[in-house]
Amino acid sequence: MAIDQMDWHYGAADFPTNVPQENAGVHIGFFLAWAFERGMAGEIHTEEEPQAIEQLVKREITGVDFLVQYCDEKLWGEDFNQQGEAFALDYYENADSEFAQSFGNYLSDYNQVFAEYDDYAVPNDWVHFERIKPILDERFAQWQNLVQAA
Repeated sequence: MAIDQMDWHYGAADFPTNVPQENAGVHIGFFLAWAFERGMAGEIHTEEEPQAIEQLVKREITGVDFLVQYCDEKLWGEDFNQQGEAFALDYYENADSEFAQSFGNYLSDYNQVFAEYDDYAVPNDWVHFERIKPILDERFAQWQNLVQAA
């Protein structure tokens, strides 16, 4: 099962007509870029697209670029290594997980960080990525502490 897909967003009746279709993937791309910067890319990518991962980490392409070109606009558990997938499932995919209920979930955090923007209007750039990155780092540290305590 997919964690998130761009077409779930741009295919929805309420997707705004005044933003580019790629904006449906900005939130997905930010999460993917953060995870890959932290070394959590899945084997499917580390073996088949190592040069693309390097471009992403060097910020020569965005997370949305990677998502579109190498993930068919879909984010799956296999896009991450074991640790990345477990975190994505607890924090991103399952808003009802014990972790998300205790600390928050990705889409809520994303919407809070970018509250000044209308739906899907957050620019797909590294400046805005830097705004969500500290929250992702904090949530990941909280998640690691919870997992280690279990």
